[in-house]
Amino acid sequence: MRTFRTSLLLLALALTATSCEKVIDLDLETAETQTVIEAVLDADQTTFQVTISETSDYFNPEIPAAVSGAQVTLTDNQGGSWTLTEAAAGLYATEVTPETGRTYTLEVSTESGSYQASSTLLPAVELLAIDTEFEEANAFFDEGYNAYLRFEDDGAAANFYRIKHSINQVAQNGGDDLQVVDDNLFDGNLARLPIFQQIFNPGDVLEVTLVHFDEPSFDYWSTLADIVSAAGGPNGAVAAPANPDSNWSGGALGYFSCQASSTLEIVLPE
Repeated sequence: MRTFRTSLLLLALALTATSCEKVIDLDLETAETQTVIEAVLDADQTTFQVTISETSDYFNPEIPAAVSGAQVTLTDNQGGSWTLTEAAAGLYATEVTPETGRTYTLEVSTESGSYQASSTLLPAVELLAIDTEFEEANAFFDEGYNAYLRFEDDGAAANFYRIKHSINQVAQNGGDDLQVVDDNLFDGNLARLPIFQQIFNPGDVLEVTLVHFDEPSFDYWSTLADIVSAAGGPNGAVAAPANPDSNWSGGALGYFSCQASSTLEIVLPE
């Protein structure tokens, strides 16, 4: 999220004449900071938290600065309203009991501007089972188990999911673990989806969470996954990646997402 402009004087003569030196003139442009707002309204949580920070520029690569003193309000389409208070620098919180089917709007006002985002809380989709299949070692993976989650998709609407998992109580949060999917290929049917890029060992405790959220939330995580996997993204480090899609108005980065989830845990056979 940093941008800079570099202007270099030609070095051709310096490369061919040892007695001649050329000055390298670097003209680096500091990037304008942007507000970053991240918030998840989870159907199973009564404490709702919002983090607000600002991006840093090329010359200041420290941890993004927390934004204090913001005014933060959550409302729903049934007349509910909650004012968040600052619990720590850049962290705002309130108590709320989420209601399935409601659309929530989060409004944030800081010295830099005013921002708004909305998200609808959809019902959880129940995980029916986690299937496992043992695979012998091959050129790409050691021997171990593939895992597949099964659930019934609702054909009455377009649905969007994120698949999260942990191994032996350790959440797997690497770039290869970011997996989101829509229901285009199994709309209204029984879905059986693999956990990509993973081979699990005998005896592993595998916990899988199926997150159900709306399309703007999917767009954010889907574009983030594309950025992570692209040659120019963080893994490739070839060029500065773009920012993932945001549902914030006013130019803020980040996301506001309502979500519900179901979780299953299994122990893989020894």
